[in-house]
Amino acid sequence: MMAALTFLDWGPWLGGVILFLWALQGWTIGVSQQSRLVGLDPSRMQVLLSLNAACMYVGAAFGSTLAGIAKSLGGTPGIGLAAVGLGLVGLAHVALSLRLGGRRDY
Repeated sequence: MMAALTFLDWGPWLGGVILFLWALQGWTIGVSQQSRLVGLDPSRMQVLLSLNAACMYVGAAFGSTLAGIAKSLGGTPGIGLAAVGLGLVGLAHVALSLRLGGRRDY
């Protein structure tokens, strides 16, 4: 979608605004996740937050690796297809977690 916006006369400006809003939203996820982790066990806050940071870095490396594999197998469209597939796997994981563990508010 972002690439298609660049073909419009006002596309680069709209793309910039969308990218800014997306980045702004992305930074808010870490704070809420860290707050949730601290609420789970405040006595182990340092361990939980350091493991969370380590897993974020592993996830970034894993995602980059998968994007490279997807591009080598399916070209640039392969990256989008892989992203959709992994997004669906993530949604299935959340749905299964909520079903098995129930919803807990912290």
